[in-house]
Amino acid sequence: MEHELKHLGFDVVASDGQPELTGSNAPDAYVIPTQIGHAFYTAVEDMSAVASYLAEGGLVVVLDANHGQGEALSSFVSTALGYQGKVSGAFGKVGVSGAIVWVGYSWRDGEQAQWGSLLRKLIQDFADGAYEAPKQGNAKLHPLHVDSVLEAAVDLAEAVEMKDLRIAFKASNFVQDDGGVDKIALTYAIEDTRAKLAAAKMQEVHAEFYHTVRRFLQKFNADQLEIGMQIFAQGAAGRTRSVVWNTDTDFLQQIAPLAPLQLVDPKKAPCPTTCTACPRTWKGTNTSISVAIFFKEPVQATAVFIKQIRNPGIIRVQFIKWVYPPKGELGANVGKTVYNVTNDPTVCQSVLSIRIGPVQSGIKSAVPASGTQARLPRVLARTAVGGLLITVDRPQRAGPNYGPFLEWVKVSGRVLYPSDPTVYAGQR
Repeated sequence: MEHELKHLGFDVVASDGQPELTGSNAPDAYVIPTQIGHAFYTAVEDMSAVASYLAEGGLVVVLDANHGQGEALSSFVSTALGYQGKVSGAFGKVGVSGAIVWVGYSWRDGEQAQWGSLLRKLIQDFADGAYEAPKQGNAKLHPLHVDSVLEAAVDLAEAVEMKDLRIAFKASNFVQDDGGVDKIALTYAIEDTRAKLAAAKMQEVHAEFYHTVRRFLQKFNADQLEIGMQIFAQGAAGRTRSVVWNTDTDFLQQIAPLAPLQLVDPKKAPCPTTCTACPRTWKGTNTSISVAIFFKEPVQATAVFIKQIRNPGIIRVQFIKWVYPPKGELGANVGKTVYNVTNDPTVCQSVLSIRIGPVQSGIKSAVPASGTQARLPRVLARTAVGGLLITVDRPQRAGPNYGPFLEWVKVSGRVLYPSDPTVYAGQR
């Protein structure tokens, strides 16, 4: 664990016992490793010093204990904060500017990216003063504020056995700047997590997972659930043309199995729900590892969703800049990279969700009535998207039937100056 914290960029000081927790030598965060003995921490260390550290704004991260059924954590929290309720994942108290977070990964099996990212965010945000102590109630983590530093920890801890699957579902990721919920993004994230649970044969934790989602949604009024708009691309390369639109009269003659136009066919039947090949997909090959899809009208995208049904392998997603008239051309029009990884972390039949957010997407910018698709106002032209370029990776010795196989691509956002708004009315 010490190695992972250093790898995350923190200045780590290891201690054989409880370190100095007051004065100028007090750490920004105190991480207590897995307790391996039978004696609880509270029985052998100075808990009054811990309580003072919390009162002065310290963050204590507690790992699991090898003995007992959660009694070590319960004892620690109740002693440090006077907490008498059920142990959850994160604890704050009125009048106490610090907090305790329980992390359910021991690091005995080596570094783990998701838990490392969680630790880094917790410690960094806490040090930056992003945490606000509860203003009412006692030691229970106050009615959760969705912008709380501890929300990520609660989401992970309350997902029960998901921590053993290394599956991270952080509901707070889907809260918009104005407090509403991006329901489209949340829906696809739920489906993605379901696919991962099924792949790991952990159906028995579905109930706990949905409990976590329901608890999250209960924090919001119904009118805060922003459905938003789902936008489908309309064009891609065909049999004989570099771009064919799904409204072209010869669309059915231009489309082919496993080809780019499969990603823009609005009338195709869904593929089977098993992790098998399907002709109604785009398939990556040794000679075709990228696929471009295009919009007929300029789009501001807040999120991108891509479903892969077999051998997921997406490593990069790039925006294609809007140009008028749309010609389906790449070259200098390939723009910002919004997703870039070495290895695709998703599983077959899951949805890759790429959140752009309201700021980078420009979706909150005013749309002047005087603008047109041919002459977008400068503030809109900077963020207008004309398509997506998706690149996949294949193992060096992958066979011709490996794929990856992409079933569909959807975008959450808005269309600028639509020629016929009713075309998008049903895409919600």
